[in-house]
Amino acid sequence: MTHRPACEFADTIAADDRGLSYGDGVFRTFRCTAGRPWDSQAQLRRLHADCASLALLAPPDDALLARIHADSHALGEAVVRVTVTRGSGPRGYRAPVAPACRALVQASAAQAPASWDSGYTLRVCELRLGMQPRLAGVKHLNRLENVLARAEWDDPAIDDGILLDSAGAVVETVIGNLFWRCGETICTPAIDRAGVAGVQRQRILDHLTERRATCKLGTSRWTRCSPLTRSGSVTASSACVR
Repeated sequence: MTHRPACEFADTIAADDRGLSYGDGVFRTFRCTAGRPWDSQAQLRRLHADCASLALLAPPDDALLARIHADSHALGEAVVRVTVTRGSGPRGYRAPVAPACRALVQASAAQAPASWDSGYTLRVCELRLGMQPRLAGVKHLNRLENVLARAEWDDPAIDDGILLDSAGAVVETVIGNLFWRCGETICTPAIDRAGVAGVQRQRILDHLTERRATCKLGTSRWTRCSPLTRSGSVTASSACVR
């Protein structure tokens, strides 16, 4: 008897896929150069962690990296989205007992700048993020809050928007995470009630931890945006930008 793999690759999404029907899945975005993902091991760890949070099975790392390379190397600088869903299932919220998870790899030419050294313009969004600790940090497929927040502006001079939660605490930006300086302390919001735990965010936190003798890290909640307006330095982080 032939058994289906735990997580199979697909080129198209089925009409009965639970990722399409219910947002039952996760995704991560890999920035690649000549088919080689930036920070590949960190990205894979986050993908596995996100899958585990929803009891999904991720594709094997070697097979996924080979697929990413095959789909993106001809593009030079590329952005690759890796989506993992619970796969097809019957109608209704109840998940299949033994799902056949589905992985989709979508590569496109990179459009974001390689760095934000020239500056980054932010606005504060009116939309407020809902708080759900169980999903905090997970890059799940339900991204309507980000879609609605991004629809708030058309000004090409604005690069991104700051998102607050329903209690008024700064969480992240529409497409990334936030850091700012308060004196000698580097601050970033806690991602324990809402928001996405970005790979670049963790990379920065690890770097700051290594330099703890000369740099302090403050990870907490701040209401409204007063700490940002008082800060002499604010930056956003994204896995697609150095």
